[in-house]
Amino acid sequence: MKNKSGILYGIGVGPGDPELLTLKAYRLINECDVLAYPAPEVGEGLALQIVSPLLTNDPDLFPLRLPIAVSPFPAQQAYDQAAKILEIPLESGKLVAVICEGDPFFYGSFMYLFERLATRFNTEIIPGVSSPMACAAALKTPLVSRNEILTILPGPLEEKELEVPIFSEDDIMLVCQQANCDEEKAKDALAETKGDIAQAILRLTSG
Repeated sequence: MKNKSGILYGIGVGPGDPELLTLKAYRLINECDVLAYPAPEVGEGLALQIVSPLLTNDPDLFPLRLPIAVSPFPAQQAYDQAAKILEIPLESGKLVAVICEGDPFFYGSFMYLFERLATRFNTEIIPGVSSPMACAAALKTPLVSRNEILTILPGPLEEKELEVPIFSEDDIMLVCQQANCDEEKAKDALAETKGDIAQAILRLTSG
């Protein structure tokens, strides 16, 4: 059952330019009682730097010291601790805004707090401009158009995992059938031939 006293806001503050905040984000960061923000072990963090010129009230500032690490273990402990910190003002009925760079649900740090708090407190998500959109605008180049497919890969993945497959499940099944092989071998052959089905089949059936 949700505690209806406090409200948790996950607010995206965009890629860096304060003028890219939405009107709703601007309003809520100036209505909240508590403003929480991800921060490195030392320093303020980018999210707070983005909104600082726009603050007209004087909220309680809660830095959430989150490790920048690929390993999930220290990060999970840090998010557990951050959630416990935010429970206190939420249980007392305060409006708590957690700001994060870009969009809260696009590789955003807020999503991990959401998992821990949303079942107990009323929560609202305010989207923000994410870096892919900001980059396309800065470059004056469309991100995707018409029937183009956009694939976004997280940077911490291993190099092999970052290689985007240029073939479909149908291609894999066709190679399996024609070369009489399992899916793993079909995928490897298609990857080695950069998606050329005929060459993949030939590679698997010759010699």
